[in-house]
Amino acid sequence: PFHGSIVVIKRSGFDGSVFPLVNGDCLMGRAETCDIRVQLPTVSDEHCRIEVNENDELVLDFKHEKVKTFTYTRQPLYPA
Repeated sequence: PFHGSIVVIKRSGFDGSVFPLVNGDCLMGRAETCDIRVQLPTVSDEHCRIEVNENDELVLDFKHEKVKTFTYTRQPLYPA
């Protein structure tokens, strides 16, 4: 199932690469095992896990001791 897209915003402010979120989770970071690799020195090897839970909420789990986990109830961009 398609859960949405992750869009990289370039330093210029324009949209960059688009990554469709088709699985229930996605790992972002510098490590080769990550689904989306970000090669910046400020990004951890396993920086953030993005997950769509059983309540269709978006969970951002940052793998850093100073940053917490955030849960968002997803709203349709264009209501039916």
